[in-house]
Amino acid sequence: MRETQHLIVETESGSFHIISSLSRRRDTQIITIERYTGQLLYTGQPNVDLFSNPQEALKFLAKDKKNIKSVTKCHAIIGYTVIGMCGYLFICTKVSLDLLLPPSHQVFTVRETETITIPLQYPHRITRAEVKNCELMAEFQLKGLHFYCETYDLTRPFPSTHSPQDYTEEFCWNTHLTESFRKIRMRSWCCVLLQGVARSSGPIQCKETDEAILTRGQHLFQGQQNGSSDEVSVTSSQNNVNGGDNSGSINLAIICRKSCLNPGTRYNARGLNDKSSPGNEYESEQIMWRVYNGTVMFSTFVWRRGTVPIHWRSEINNAVQDANIVISDRPYENIDIYYKRIVERYHNLPITIINLLRVKEVHPEEGNLTYHFRESLKVVKKLMAIDQLEMIEFDWHTIHKQEGVDKGVKRLWELVSPKLRAAGVTTGIMRVSSHGTVVDMKLWKKQNGILRVNCADSLDRTNLICFFNSIQVIAEQCRQLGVSLCDPSCDFSESWKSLNYSLQQVREQFDPILLLKLAEIYVNVGDVCATLYTNTVAMHTSPMREFAQHLGAAPNNTKLIVERRIQNVLKDKIRQQQYEMFLGLNLAKYFPSHIVNTKHGEIRYISHYPTFIFKSVPKEIEYNTTEERALIRSGFSHQWICPRDFDFIEVQIYLPFYCRVTELALTIKHGLNDATSPSKMDVFVGTHIDDCLMGFQELNIPRCEDGTKLLYTLPPQISGIPENSSLYDFEGSDASSKMRVIRIIFYGIPPCSCMTIGQIQLFGTIDTLLNPSQSPKEFYLELLKASSQNEVEQVLSNLEKQQQEVSKRKAEEIKELEKQVEKEEETERNEITFSDMVKDGTAVEFTHDENSVSDTHSTVHHNLDETTNSSAMNSASNLMALDDNTSEVKILGNGNDLSRTFDTIFDDYFEQKNEPKNTDNLETFLQTSKTTATDHDLLRDKLIEMINNQDESLRELRNDKTRSLEKYLKFIQTKVPTPTSEMTFTDALELELARLKLYVTASERDNLLIQHGYKIDKFDPNQYIYSRDSKVEKSIRKSLESSTCSLCKTSIKLRKSSCRYCRHAFCKNCMSKTKADIIEYNWKSSNVCMECFSNIQKQKEMIHEIQEHIKIETGKSKLATKNISRLFTELYPPISQSRKMMNKHAKETLCSEFPGSGILSTVETAPKSPPIESILFPPDILPLEYWYAPPSTDSVTIIIVLQSYAKLSRMVLLVDQLGYSNEDAPIFDIAIAERLPSFKSITSWKLSASKPNAMLEFNFPENTMSLLSQQEQKHEPMCRLVRLTVKLPSREELQQEESQALLSLATESTTSQDGVLPENALAVTNIQHENSTTSTLRNSITMQKTRFLHLGRILLYGKVINDETNLHKSEIPLLNSQQQATMDEILRSKPTIQRIQLKAESKYMKENNCLDLILSPEAGYVVSGFRINLTHTPESIHSQVKHIRVSFLFGEDDKATEGATSQLVVEKITVPKVDAGTSLIYEFNKTYNMNVKLVRFEFLSTYGCHVNDISVPQIFLFANSV
Repeated sequence: MRETQHLIVETESGSFHIISSLSRRRDTQIITIERYTGQLLYTGQPNVDLFSNPQEALKFLAKDKKNIKSVTKCHAIIGYTVIGMCGYLFICTKVSLDLLLPPSHQVFTVRETETITIPLQYPHRITRAEVKNCELMAEFQLKGLHFYCETYDLTRPFPSTHSPQDYTEEFCWNTHLTESFRKIRMRSWCCVLLQGVARSSGPIQCKETDEAILTRGQHLFQGQQNGSSDEVSVTSSQNNVNGGDNSGSINLAIICRKSCLNPGTRYNARGLNDKSSPGNEYESEQIMWRVYNGTVMFSTFVWRRGTVPIHWRSEINNAVQDANIVISDRPYENIDIYYKRIVERYHNLPITIINLLRVKEVHPEEGNLTYHFRESLKVVKKLMAIDQLEMIEFDWHTIHKQEGVDKGVKRLWELVSPKLRAAGVTTGIMRVSSHGTVVDMKLWKKQNGILRVNCADSLDRTNLICFFNSIQVIAEQCRQLGVSLCDPSCDFSESWKSLNYSLQQVREQFDPILLLKLAEIYVNVGDVCATLYTNTVAMHTSPMREFAQHLGAAPNNTKLIVERRIQNVLKDKIRQQQYEMFLGLNLAKYFPSHIVNTKHGEIRYISHYPTFIFKSVPKEIEYNTTEERALIRSGFSHQWICPRDFDFIEVQIYLPFYCRVTELALTIKHGLNDATSPSKMDVFVGTHIDDCLMGFQELNIPRCEDGTKLLYTLPPQISGIPENSSLYDFEGSDASSKMRVIRIIFYGIPPCSCMTIGQIQLFGTIDTLLNPSQSPKEFYLELLKASSQNEVEQVLSNLEKQQQEVSKRKAEEIKELEKQVEKEEETERNEITFSDMVKDGTAVEFTHDENSVSDTHSTVHHNLDETTNSSAMNSASNLMALDDNTSEVKILGNGNDLSRTFDTIFDDYFEQKNEPKNTDNLETFLQTSKTTATDHDLLRDKLIEMINNQDESLRELRNDKTRSLEKYLKFIQTKVPTPTSEMTFTDALELELARLKLYVTASERDNLLIQHGYKIDKFDPNQYIYSRDSKVEKSIRKSLESSTCSLCKTSIKLRKSSCRYCRHAFCKNCMSKTKADIIEYNWKSSNVCMECFSNIQKQKEMIHEIQEHIKIETGKSKLATKNISRLFTELYPPISQSRKMMNKHAKETLCSEFPGSGILSTVETAPKSPPIESILFPPDILPLEYWYAPPSTDSVTIIIVLQSYAKLSRMVLLVDQLGYSNEDAPIFDIAIAERLPSFKSITSWKLSASKPNAMLEFNFPENTMSLLSQQEQKHEPMCRLVRLTVKLPSREELQQEESQALLSLATESTTSQDGVLPENALAVTNIQHENSTTSTLRNSITMQKTRFLHLGRILLYGKVINDETNLHKSEIPLLNSQQQATMDEILRSKPTIQRIQLKAESKYMKENNCLDLILSPEAGYVVSGFRINLTHTPESIHSQVKHIRVSFLFGEDDKATEGATSQLVVEKITVPKVDAGTSLIYEFNKTYNMNVKLVRFEFLSTYGCHVNDISVPQIFLFANSV
């Protein structure tokens, strides 16, 4: 067996890789540490990250000798974690083999470690204090204090038959650090780290020969077996190497493992904690064994040690005196939890506690602690109803001081004698094969009691007493094994005989080497335990060192007391922090920013290999590289140059797994002319290519320096990251976690230019219901047990319920952390905006004063509507409940306040029953859709009928999308005839309300608007709500002053008023008597005209109704049936990947395994069928489920995206449980392609009748790849797309086949040798004489009723082709002279337009969060755009501006605001995340030739902090000049 070896490789490009060769495997893996977010990547694909040996793996990474920067060799990986902008990899660079457990399990002690800090490129917010905490965590002391074994479970007493990875978490110290490996199903690539000591004595010579020991031991065991009832037979199958024999010798080992349930230092971890675990708790075991001729005889003894298991602590009030012992007010709270854990672990064995605390007369505080300890046992016995729990009190310090060591030990042995005799030791024998495998094992005798030793600290006294007890245990173990090391007379008849000895007799009778080895181990155990707890070596070791003189004198106790007090006062706090950070405890305390950063999910880099661009991207220069490598993965330093004649370029990306896409990063690439990079882009994201949602529409991409990276956060309906909206979520907030297709359309370059595109990167999150406490293996096994959709959904439902509590606590914790982080930066502000309160049904309006600037951030609560705060605003989930027995919906709640809710929320149901004839007019439709029903019982009955009969009534309207969309489009064209037509706030509200009443979803609305050329933002009511400047509004009203009332046209020269909403002048009679809340302006009650007052009231009613519709739709969705498609995320990454072994002789690989592979476009599927992706599920997932199409569908097209490039060899179809008859056996038309759109037809595969669960196979022709074009065959032929056109045979074909079959059968019958027709021939003859027309009709009807398309599992096999290696060895593709000349010509072309900076005075108004640029009158240029310099620091990326609203103020007066006659919102700009100090240039979409006096930039949001804490950028205006 080879040794485990890990190589940490850093390349010149800054990437890190782990090359792992485990001792228990024959292959080698490459685990890549992704350079942006630090996640671990592994696919399990041969020759990609799975190799035969480390040399091949290193050669793959090297590519050429200059690519490797450094290689660090290590023996074990402890773990890996990411915090902020760094990843931390903990490795063991030096270990020592201190124990070899039988048969040959190597236990290593960690001697030297290294923490490799890996800088990451994703901009995470983290404070300086958190950076310091990261450094402290990396310095956690590991050397000499921890141990591990790769082949044996050390977390349980010997002999354990559990797998090394099936460990007890109480004793595993790197569980938190291995979480990243667990997520990629590679937890076993990290060691199981234990804290404490694992030491062996080495062979100890004895006078008995090996054969004599074995014979004598077996004879003794047989004698015990005849009178014993506790024999246990165990079978194990661990793959371990064989151990060597040492003639005439025996081995002794002690394992002392520390619990991690209450970690920490001396005065921070005493007594029980919130997990009901004592501080400084250890489980110890003493093992003695002998290996001879494939047989292992062994004997073990287990005990515990720890602090007093009640709630207490120590307080240091004086730097010199002893710490005070403080008993908790509730010392016995949850105390039974600890004892239950002990009882369960040791299978209800009797427990004896040896309490070494001083008596009350000598030390009152320790005496008081003993009293409470004694009382606690009474409580435990009562709570657990057990009697086998006893405490022995032994004041070692006092007895030792008064009587000396020898008499003190004698008294100890007399005291524990009955307990040791009753407990006994475990003794057994195992047989080992020649390969080191345990064939079988028998336990002849089992330990029958557990001892627990404690003092105040569980250190020096405890260690010494354990040593003296071990002396007696050794004697009994030797007797059990038939070894005379402790009894020269070789009399093995009496057990525990040496308990009657004095310490001097032990020195004389016992083998001195045996005592020396035991003393050496215990001195080491004492030092390790003391170092972990107090950061000093052990005290009171003189009695042990007497048995090992070579160890020298014991350290001075007085000196150690002083050192410990210094450590307690100065360093314990830091060491406690290190303990907690290393174990992942209280992370919210040490890394609050990190927790807040990941509150919406752990951000991952999702466009790594094998991300695929499934449609060819046009290019001007023929690069010797793939689109993925050039545009997605790093290492391509050139631009992707597109042809001149293309107005837009579309990049279509297929991700390697299902996820939620949150961010999109673009690297800007251009030459001397920055106009060659696109200025606009549209982004679509979805599960399939034809069901994508709009992410960005006409998003402005700024001009900037070559190589600048822009990071955009996708909107909430895609990313799931909420944004503050004024009224409601216009796009909806139910972001799908099944995104896999991203379409990006670039455009906006000057005519006759070549567009240049840089790297595209995608980031996202992966949802999972997997509970952190549940292993992937357990989850996977649960799924394997489920054979149907209902059973799988039950598994997922159970997981969801388990996680609800965790998610709830996490949400509350994050909420508190956000407050904490904000307080650390600046005192939290209490201002809230109007839009925040509207969402809760309460309007917030702002102070408005004509004579002074309005304070747009002072708030006054005001009811939007009397019914807004009533119970009618409760969500549907509070009104409806699903009856578990009848599966019907019942109504919850009483009172008249419900009547209005039912009347407005479910008016669509009544509209369907009594739809008015004329609803083509939008206003009429919105009015007539309301019901006038008032009978409360009738409303209840109608509601129940509507929900319980959705299939017959409500669903009919929902499914009639054509009618709904046609009516909605007609309404749109009524309000907005053309895409360039103007809209008002009221128009947007009316259209949104109409959409909701017509059951048109947000995504359907977006697709409809895009199809007809409308810009989506124009239809968002939230876009119209923003604060208006009072001075500007006053100036505009003044410019619109008139001597005639705008409504009644009467003269108003003397007493005139202006409406604050429409800005026109009105007489007193035409002004509203009641002030109104102007929602659109974010103003509090203001004077408005009667017409505007009516309009505002209408707006409020529509807002109220829109919110009700959205809430009820949310409630209905909660009642919807869960979809099996949730498995998409649960199966990532494939669990089987890490188990795959590299096979040199493997000629083909499964290339279509889900979820690495997927389906590109939607496929028509029956309502109750699993999704089309189920045809790619592993055969053991949902084996009884199969995909099927609607009965009316005779043909479907399925495009499969393979998980990597491949040369296909065969296709396998696993028939479902229905099987196929001749009528429904499908026909496959197979075509392949490297990318869209160039599919090449391969062949047609016609299936015949097949039995259920049969396996059908089709072999691809050997010349398949010759069908590809020469361009596609330039390198090794590759295929990534497979198109399957699956269709049922036509009726004509079936009839023709049937006729041919009948004719053939009839011919055979008539030519029978004896001239006699067989029985089946007579039947056929009768059939032939039937009326052919009737037969054909009957067969046609039968086929129409029964046959339909259905598929089991499809598996595509072939040779995987890695485009990373086979296509290019060099990072930079080589260009020939002509290509280089073309590139130089394009990149060196100079810009045709110059930007001239305009003179302007800058004025920042913090109260309004806006920056005004007042243009100089002599500027003389038209404002074309602006340049923004971002001023945040690398540590304060959260303070960077995100959204800016740009407005122009026009006027004739020289005064900026007072002279304004109009205000125009030019654009709303989304500023991407960029590096500190980056400069971005934005050009306006339109040219405004009017007299612009002032340009206002309103800062609407940031990337994390309050908008008032924004890092104010520098902004400069410019004009374009040719």
